[in-house]
Amino acid sequence: MDDHPVWWGRLMAAYPEPYVVLHRPLLSGGEDEMGEPVKGWGDPVPAPVYGWAPPSPDVAIRALESGLKRDLDVYCATPFAGPGDLVVVNGTQFKVEGYADDFNHGPFAFQPGYRINLSRVEG
Repeated sequence: MDDHPVWWGRLMAAYPEPYVVLHRPLLSGGEDEMGEPVKGWGDPVPAPVYGWAPPSPDVAIRALESGLKRDLDVYCATPFAGPGDLVVVNGTQFKVEGYADDFNHGPFAFQPGYRINLSRVEG
């Protein structure tokens, strides 16, 4: 017997992910002539997302720049990218900064998903 109230099913329903970005995973293998690991990125793979937005104001007010420097936040149901990966949003390439922020362990079993922090790749 289900002991959860009626609203429980609505709360656990999945949110749509209407947008698509391209994910290029970081690949490493072998060493260069200086003994440093050779890095490259895999082919782009489509990844569905809720959307993206500029960073929230918490970065601007954090003392001594203690937070991650980031240019764009991507919101998604699953953390598809990790540190050093590349993500292409609307034709612009970004590098993943750190691991995805997990917002799935709050009160009332609310599981909105993840935030992936990105910094723009120049050059």
